[in-house]
This record gives sequence, C-alpha cells and structure tokens, in this order.
Amino acid sequence: MVLEHTTPAGQSVFYDLFPAAQAANLLIRAQLLDELIKVLQSRFSTQAEAAAA
Repeated sequence: MVLEHTTPAGQSVFYDLFPAAQAANLLIRAQLLDELIKVLQSRFSTQAEAAAA
C-alpha cells in the first residue's frame, strides 16, 4: 500500500474526507463529545457510578 496523502498536524481529517460544511459539523460534534467525556470522567470514577447517578 502506497501512502499518497497525509493530513498535516493540527488539521482535521474530516476536511480530507467530506465537503467543508459537513466537515465543520463533524469537527464540532467531535469536540463536543471530547468535552462531554472530560466532564463525565471528572465527575465519575467508573461507568457504574455514572449509570447510578
């Protein structure tokens, strides 16, 4: 397999794979999920604890 293209550091692969508007939407959704994960991890130490809340 020959590597033909790489996404430069600091850029989103979404822009390589989708039209600009869709890539922007996907990037925002990914960032939102990252923040949600951080909040949940800071509040709960286990999945069971989070499920019981």
